[in-house]
Amino acid sequence: MGIYYGMSPKEAEAFVKKEDEARNKYVKANFNRDTNDLTQFHLVLNTELFTNEEMAEIIGGSVVMKYPERFR
Repeated sequence: MGIYYGMSPKEAEAFVKKEDEARNKYVKANFNRDTNDLTQFHLVLNTELFTNEEMAEIIGGSVVMKYPERFR
């Protein structure tokens, strides 16, 4: 990440902390959820590893597996 944004490791760490805090505040304010509560996550994808099409297939397939009665 630091190389991508041209930051030193120390700057990158501060950037990540700031982004995490902003994300946590957003989720709490809009969804009344705690991002540190891992039971809130049903599926997590590393978006660096998949194309948009692959992620759509993974998410769609997961929904069909979870709720097969809705897709008969």
